[in-house]
Amino acid sequence: MKMTPDSLFQHHPASQWWRSGISVLVFVAILGCGPGNKARVTGRITLDGQPLDKVLVMFVPDAGPSSGGVTDQDGRYELVSGPKHGKNVFTGRCRVYLTESIEDPTKPPPPSRFASKYLSAESSGLECELKPGPSVIDFDVTNKN
Repeated sequence: MKMTPDSLFQHHPASQWWRSGISVLVFVAILGCGPGNKARVTGRITLDGQPLDKVLVMFVPDAGPSSGGVTDQDGRYELVSGPKHGKNVFTGRCRVYLTESIEDPTKPPPPSRFASKYLSAESSGLECELKPGPSVIDFDVTNKN
């Protein structure tokens, strides 16, 4: 068998390691960076069945960055995770809390229209499990603690 530079590379043990390493890196990159571990979340927040507008909705996952959105006049929101992830939010278990949206930071915040327990992810009792792909997560809250 005649040895050429190509045949040396094909049969050298380091070349097999190199090809295997690249294959693993490509596989991990596809799994880790693809849309498979992200969700797109929309939903509606209501107060005793009525739309709740101008509310900041925050999703706090067990792992990964928080996501948030502000409700419109119909109580609808769409989550964003910031400039790096945009509308793709991390999947998994999330705790959710609400705050009144502040339109003018020079003025004091408006009084809360909903129970104070919803102001904290630890006390709100609002939880969900986000799965990859589009999700619609609605919550009906009350003004009673």
